[in-house]
Amino acid sequence: MRVGPALRGVVILLPVVALVAAGIVFVVRQFGDDEPPPEDTGGRLVVVVVFDQLRGDYLDRWQKLFGPDGFEKLKAGGAWYSRAHIPYAVTTTGPGHASLSTGQPPRVHGIVDNAWFDRGRNKVVVCATADRAYDRVPSLGGADPAAGGSQSPDRLLSNTVGDALVAANKGRVFSMALKDRAAVLMGGKSPTAAYWFDAGNGQFATSGYYRDRLPAWAEKFNADKPAERMVGHDWTRLLDPAVYDLHAGPDAGAGESTANVFPHRVASGPKAYEAVVASPFGNELLWEFARAAIDAEGLGQRGGTDLLMLGFSANDYVGHAYGPDSQEVLDVTVRSDKLLAEVVATLTAKLGADRLSFVLSADHGVCPLPERALPAHPEARRFDVVASYAPLGGVLDARFGAGEKPGQWLERLDYPWVYLNQRQITASKLDRAAVEQAAADWAGNRPDVAEAAFPRSLLAGPPLTEPFARAAQLSFHPDRSGDVYLLALPYTYPGGKLASGTTHGTPHPYDTHVPILAFGVNVPKLGEQPERVSSLLFAPILAHCLGLDPLPGLPERLPPEWTPQPVKAESE
Repeated sequence: MRVGPALRGVVILLPVVALVAAGIVFVVRQFGDDEPPPEDTGGRLVVVVVFDQLRGDYLDRWQKLFGPDGFEKLKAGGAWYSRAHIPYAVTTTGPGHASLSTGQPPRVHGIVDNAWFDRGRNKVVVCATADRAYDRVPSLGGADPAAGGSQSPDRLLSNTVGDALVAANKGRVFSMALKDRAAVLMGGKSPTAAYWFDAGNGQFATSGYYRDRLPAWAEKFNADKPAERMVGHDWTRLLDPAVYDLHAGPDAGAGESTANVFPHRVASGPKAYEAVVASPFGNELLWEFARAAIDAEGLGQRGGTDLLMLGFSANDYVGHAYGPDSQEVLDVTVRSDKLLAEVVATLTAKLGADRLSFVLSADHGVCPLPERALPAHPEARRFDVVASYAPLGGVLDARFGAGEKPGQWLERLDYPWVYLNQRQITASKLDRAAVEQAAADWAGNRPDVAEAAFPRSLLAGPPLTEPFARAAQLSFHPDRSGDVYLLALPYTYPGGKLASGTTHGTPHPYDTHVPILAFGVNVPKLGEQPERVSSLLFAPILAHCLGLDPLPGLPERLPPEWTPQPVKAESE
């Protein structure tokens, strides 16, 4: 999107204001957060809950299995957008969390994927890490204090709703998740704190971007080693096995992880903590950490309006391994409902319902296992991306000349993007659009690809209306994305030689469908809203719950039913 001069001024100014505010908060954190929280002086708390890979249809599909105090409580007592869809093409974790927190698509906030090829540095960069070395906090020891660290929002180009809250000096922002990129991109540029779980050593950590040391409560939490207590336990089904057979089919299926039968043991060993986060125990661990933060930091109890952002990532690990139609995904979803009920009940008992708001969503959906999608979808299969597109360099050589270096027109294939050698194209005085068109024509006719687009050449024009091209355009950032976007056929797995598991990342409906739920103070009791809406509506809803004006330049506006209309007198 081309940003006009007025909006550029706002975009430039807000980070400066937010960073100044962040500096003030930093001083308070360093000298005040190890003290016992003061008496409750009033205030409010808005809680963002993001269940990674909670596909939107789950809330309908398994509704009968939920209790009354989790998803159903939010659906009935607040607003539920049951057909929210992500409008951009690359539906992965980084863009998902960045879009929820900023209200912008990747073409604006710049987080185009979990990682991408940086042409200027000639290397792949990660969405939630920085080029400079921020120390890991706490340090792992050794010669390099930044080992395992350098997490920061440096690559995020837009302000978040939380940044606006801090800049307005109206409250504090705490972001925490199992995944570092979820915590970083939800928290924005100036949170009071951001924490994530390090599956390498079983600790919650942060980086030197945010602070020099952990507060005493977090150090104590780590010292108690709660993740260690989960190692050696069995993940069993929460409900009667017959319920799972009825609602998800048999407890084993082609394409699932090799350990595809309950119970699942969280085994000890070098990868024990990875096993913790890949089970419902991971979400429980995050909530245990969040409860410690709520008590120690006095969230919602120090005046103003605090924002707590929780990224429950275990659902994603489970979904990747077993697929959305498995008993494992059903179980982690039912357990998520139970966990949500506990979050709502705990905070209501602590603060009172009149001081709480909740806004819930997911960062993306997920594709069914190809084996499970057959025979209803005969195109469903797994395919090797590298092998499928290896001939592209030779195809372009044949069209534009091989020169001294075979494959010179192709710089990198990083699915779903094809990076062309822009320097070579310029030096050869070729028309860039012609090379992009040639690459898209060939790639788009591969047996595993539905469509191919080259959105760079479309940037100068008006926003597109054709759904696929529009989604590709919204995911495209000219300094970070490739030149040709490839859309795999639906129900295919565009991986290497993996024989199990599934993924997400396309604009197909199963990847774009996410729920949006809001409940509590400042939320009208609208019930289900079945019309299709953009997932970018999440940020205006969050700003409204916080009592903030929407961020400037958001593509989505709050629906009119959220703001009471003045009653006209009969004489008018």
